[in-house]
Amino acid sequence: MPARTPRCFTTALSSLASVVGILAAAAGAHGQICISNEYLINGSFESPVIANNSLQRIVPTGWTVGGTSIGFLFRGINPFPWPAPAPAAGSQFFDMGNASPPISQTFTAAESLRFTLTWSDAAAIGSVSSPYRVRIYDPAGQVVREASFNAGNNGIWTPRSLLFRADPGVYRLEFQPTGVFGGFDTLLDNVSLVNQPVLTFFREPRSQRVCPGDTATFFVDIDGPGPITYQWRKNGVFIDPAVNPSAATRELVIPNVQAADLGNYDCLIGNSCALVSYVAASLTLFERCGLADVVGSFGGGTQCGDSTVDGSDFIAFINSFSIGDATIDPLADVAGAGDDGLEPDGTIDGSDFIAFINAFALGC
Repeated sequence: MPARTPRCFTTALSSLASVVGILAAAAGAHGQICISNEYLINGSFESPVIANNSLQRIVPTGWTVGGTSIGFLFRGINPFPWPAPAPAAGSQFFDMGNASPPISQTFTAAESLRFTLTWSDAAAIGSVSSPYRVRIYDPAGQVVREASFNAGNNGIWTPRSLLFRADPGVYRLEFQPTGVFGGFDTLLDNVSLVNQPVLTFFREPRSQRVCPGDTATFFVDIDGPGPITYQWRKNGVFIDPAVNPSAATRELVIPNVQAADLGNYDCLIGNSCALVSYVAASLTLFERCGLADVVGSFGGGTQCGDSTVDGSDFIAFINSFSIGDATIDPLADVAGAGDDGLEPDGTIDGSDFIAFINAFALGC
């Protein structure tokens, strides 16, 4: 008789093959995002090339300068009377001025990506204040990221960075001096904008303890180049999306939790660049440690206990007993039926009260 492959194993292989197939297809269409690509032109201000040891009021290649006042492009030894540092990268840097119009450049996000913007700022040697602002504008012209800095660091180039997320569209990066006329100029160099190709976790699945019959939900929050696929696993075995469609989403929903659902859950997450998982989260049940363990001590309470007997159980029992109707609130219906008389019988009466008080005295 030929050997048979267990159905659960076949389902797992099929699910994994499906995920890998999606990743392979995505890789063909989005392979460029799996590496860090540069999105700016002339971030080191090396173009146009000007004469050595000179400065010119000229717009750097690839950049746009607002208004009629254009900053200075510097090369070599600073010809100004105030001492400035050598370029942070290459042979040239840009002087934005102190209260001048902004310098900007547009870039295009072909799909939803996270970006890292880096640059270096400086001011004259001896400077103490040279403020400026960085803004990212979305395709609608709205500011999606803004930060302010001070380049007055005694002529030392200071590395800076800014993280942001962009959906598909054309964006604008802007540097704007915010000082006053007559103050120290802000110097700018080595500007770079690259995408982050990796998947970034913001929230991993969290372990849960629920009552029998409750709904458990596991959730992951992750960002990265799309499309992103999700495949949840229980104890390392893929959950068939045909059985539980939420197993193919970022939020796994397990309704009517029973003992068979207990275990460790994790999510295999992939895009065209990577296939990753996080530490598994466990699903367990609250268990009653005794007849008086009628309610959980956490917010809202529960009728399945929490393995402790304390004041919350006593208060919950008395409140339910005072209602006296098991069809409205059955929590106090703890005794009266069964061979030992310690099973619910659909009524709330003195037998429940006596049974509860005796069990409460014993604790867990």
